[in-house]
Amino acid sequence: MPRAPRSTAPPDRGLSGLRRGVSELLFLYECATQDVRRLQSVADRLGLTIQSASHLQSVLRRRGLLDHRSGRYRPTAEGMAWLERQLTQLSADVGQRLGRLKIVRVARAIASEEMPSGAPVHLEMVHGVLTALPGPEGASRGVARDKARAGDLVEVAALEGIVPIPRGRVVVAVVPSRDPDRPEIRRAARALLREVPHDWTGAQGIEAIWLCRQVGSEMPHLFAVGAACREAASLGASSLAFVTDEELARFLEPMTGPDGPPVELRHLAERSGH
Repeated sequence: MPRAPRSTAPPDRGLSGLRRGVSELLFLYECATQDVRRLQSVADRLGLTIQSASHLQSVLRRRGLLDHRSGRYRPTAEGMAWLERQLTQLSADVGQRLGRLKIVRVARAIASEEMPSGAPVHLEMVHGVLTALPGPEGASRGVARDKARAGDLVEVAALEGIVPIPRGRVVVAVVPSRDPDRPEIRRAARALLREVPHDWTGAQGIEAIWLCRQVGSEMPHLFAVGAACREAASLGASSLAFVTDEELARFLEPMTGPDGPPVELRHLAERSGH
């Protein structure tokens, strides 16, 4: 008695598993639900060439999933089981992915200025904060549900489009751990505060914290500064971080990897001429 061909069907992995097997699945489904007697007919329905259809039927027959009997292409019993299993897993996988896909039609934002109820607005990331601005000309548009004053939390409905988020940058003022209190170091730090556009400041290392306070910076962010700079950049906010030379390597660790923000180093000792 001839041995049935051993199945080499691809593993079941939902959408991921169908990256290469979608043509086989569709071909086998056609053979299960249609009277497929000519490869040309199934090729036309699937948008394939006759050569591709011929290759698919050969592959499926070698896997033991398809048979050709009485002039008709039919799935084998194993082929029907594989087809049902794949479609069931595909349905579950698609359902899970749809459940994680959050389509936002209403959002809350900070009003940039006074606006009446029903006014057309558009959303932008301003200094890393979702902000509603008047007018419908932006990439993400909607209408204000209620009257709002500047600085109010406003609910924006009927949203369309996607909020553009430009990448923020990170400028690092490298503070010398030795003699950070030199007048020229302070002058260089003050100049950076004036020259570098930034949304917030951070400080890492005791000398850097001390220097920030000496040059009149607002209270700098002190905790997980590198990670905070990276997150701020992903939201479109730029950072000016004062970091001691001894802490620089540890500060830069979160910046590595994919999609890291642009980082620019400014050595205060060099700017001061030392």
